[in-house]
Amino acid sequence: MQQFVGEEKNDLLDYLRSLQPEQNMCISIRKRQIIPHTGGVMSLSRRRNNLKIETGKNIGRAEMWKITHKRKNGTYVNDEALEIGASDYGSGAPSPNQVIGSSAGSKTN
Repeated sequence: MQQFVGEEKNDLLDYLRSLQPEQNMCISIRKRQIIPHTGGVMSLSRRRNNLKIETGKNIGRAEMWKITHKRKNGTYVNDEALEIGASDYGSGAPSPNQVIGSSAGSKTN
């Protein structure tokens, strides 16, 4: 194991202290989240695939949103999530700002 002495030790300590804000960045980002989710560290695609295997059916965006914004007891994480979950977005219907088709024209062979 390498021993750090004198100036090398001070440089190393300065470097290690400079890493502290990066470690706390996740905490500040979580505090700014308006609507938290309950998905944990599992990615949405992995969770969607696991649900597809369990249920035998494809899981859409709206249904996935509901799953990741509800607690284990079935309640939404906050009132705003409840409003969105109860709206048309939560039912799987397209939202007014959602692109549902392409206007580039049809492809012909």
